[in-house]
Amino acid sequence: MNVIIVDNEPTILRSLEILIQPKVDSVICFADPDAALQYIKDHGNTINILIVDYFMPQMNGLQLITEALSFLKQNTVKVIMSGHIDLVPVMADKKWPIDHLLAKPFDLDCLFALIDSQRVGKSEMPAIPVTNIAIGNEHT
Repeated sequence: MNVIIVDNEPTILRSLEILIQPKVDSVICFADPDAALQYIKDHGNTINILIVDYFMPQMNGLQLITEALSFLKQNTVKVIMSGHIDLVPVMADKKWPIDHLLAKPFDLDCLFALIDSQRVGKSEMPAIPVTNIAIGNEHT
């Protein structure tokens, strides 16, 4: 299983990489969304989970996911992280091309459950705690 993480905060990137690496085949991290998009264009068919921060300088996470959609496998799980809790209800009300929204700080068990569900090939998503919202995705 291959996971891509995009966040302009190096400490968050490194922490998630260290925590997720033992659970997957590879974790590739990008602080630059443009570099991440180029990687996705070249290797999108190998990505199982794409985790992106919402607020980044060059483009936001939603823009990145939207631009990456045509390069990703249909069943790639797309996750947005955000430390701005006021963003959560707005995104949950709309039809965004994402599968999950993780409100920072999020429970790592929730993220691990998501990874585990993809590894064993479950079609349903794991239960999401109150601070995290599963969003229906018409693309999946």
